[in-house]
Amino acid sequence: MRVMRRGATVAAVVALSGGLLASAPARAVPAAHSATVQEGAAAAVSKGMTRQCSKGGFTGYIYVNYTIPGSGPQKVNWVQYKITKGRNHGGNKADVMWTDAGTLPRQVYKTARAKQDGQWHRLGGAYTRGSGSYGFSFIFDKSNAGDPKCSKALGTRLP
Repeated sequence: MRVMRRGATVAAVVALSGGLLASAPARAVPAAHSATVQEGAAAAVSKGMTRQCSKGGFTGYIYVNYTIPGSGPQKVNWVQYKITKGRNHGGNKADVMWTDAGTLPRQVYKTARAKQDGQWHRLGGAYTRGSGSYGFSFIFDKSNAGDPKCSKALGTRLP
């Protein structure tokens, strides 16, 4: 992080690149927050949140990068997923869905070709949300067997 000072205004500039998207943290770390502070204005804080669910030896992870302004609605910057197979065998045709009812109409990001390679992959981009339930679901791709499923509802406000 590089900090520039101009009079009474302090702006924290965080470089976000495609490489950062591919290597999102496995869990949110408070030290990774960035903030923009302007004279007379409240700070906007960028955070990350990782949640997971498991079934049948597979684990699905959702990473959400978001900004909490000093006032007003929250902004989701991007959503990513990661799937680990454990000892399972299977292809790269898992289903992943992120749903956010904090928007009208409901914001849904999904793919039916999710890779199960233990790497982070982009699921969706930026949008602004109010207060409403959000959550995710995974249907893992298991070879020659029923596909395990898991999901989680996460509440109404991002943490």
